[in-house]
Amino acid sequence: MGLGCRFRRAVVTAIMNLFLFFWSLITLWGILIFLRYRWRKMEEEEQAMYEMVKKIIAVVQDHYKEWERNLERYPYVGIFHVRDSLIPPQSR
Repeated sequence: MGLGCRFRRAVVTAIMNLFLFFWSLITLWGILIFLRYRWRKMEEEEQAMYEMVKKIIAVVQDHYKEWERNLERYPYVGIFHVRDSLIPPQSR
């Protein structure tokens, strides 16, 4: 095996190793970006859920206060009534 052939092989091997390294780096970077996006989405969904729970509690408390003032017939409120008062018909 000649010196030129060995040199060419060494260069090709080095280039392939660099290519694999950068390809792995790009893949890991993409996975990191995807995971950050997914974590942010999960956090937003969790925050939206907490906001909806706060709204539900407020509706139930308001209904109970109205019942205490004898404006409502029953001390409880139906699930569907709460849903209908919080979510517009287009979004259901």
